[in-house]
Amino acid sequence: MIVDIQTINNFTSDKYGKCLLVETFPIIDSPFGWGGCVDMSRTIKLLYPDTPKMMAYLRDAKNNSEEYFEFHENGAFSHEYIYGIGNCYVHNSFAETPSQSSNAGQAVDLGLSVLWSNMNVGASEPTDFGTLFGYGDPTGEKWSENETDYPKEDIIGTKYDVAQTKWGEDWRMPTAQELKELAEKCRWKEETVNGVKGCVVTGPNGNSIFFPFAGSRIGVSTYRAGQMGECWAGTLSKFGSPVNMMFFGFSATLNWGACGAWGANVRPVKDK
Repeated sequence: MIVDIQTINNFTSDKYGKCLLVETFPIIDSPFGWGGCVDMSRTIKLLYPDTPKMMAYLRDAKNNSEEYFEFHENGAFSHEYIYGIGNCYVHNSFAETPSQSSNAGQAVDLGLSVLWSNMNVGASEPTDFGTLFGYGDPTGEKWSENETDYPKEDIIGTKYDVAQTKWGEDWRMPTAQELKELAEKCRWKEETVNGVKGCVVTGPNGNSIFFPFAGSRIGVSTYRAGQMGECWAGTLSKFGSPVNMMFFGFSATLNWGACGAWGANVRPVKDK
């Protein structure tokens, strides 16, 4: 849905704390092609976390030349009744892990060519989602959707290696071939562990690790959390594109043409 931002105000919610309350009007698409008119008969209320980055994002959306932005109802927001506001859409970043941990996970031997961590970077335990990073962004804070803002090179062992930067030199991001090995040589089974949906991945030797369905991110919006997950490789495909592994249900597959601006998990490995 395309919406026209009218106001951005501060609001304190009993449930969510300090928030940004955004009021918009929907734009009705024209039946004659591009364009449309603003529907002044109804208002859509959106609730975001009150953070400097979120405020900057919303101000940019309000102040751009078109003065509208796309509001993704599915995946990015939940529809809730909030006391003091009424019915509104609550941005899913309220539910994100509040802070990322630099604590390293435990190395597990699955009977493959490398050892795999039992949890994602940014997680404090295996069932935590961890952080959704853009390709080669160790800060986890780059929200740009511009592909040129991300590395166009293999990043293992460099300053862009998220695993090594966060967990130390013993750890690194997996190569695309190591992700392929994990996807093809292990048994993937969808399970719920401690209330978190994900995949239990069992290696040829019978040992297992858990991958939570943390979803993926585009800009500030997270999609399909609780339904699927994605993890970065630290090497490019032969086409020069970033590579990630997508997993859901009982399988995992590699995307050889991923976009570096997407946010995905990083699952570190250690050499044997």
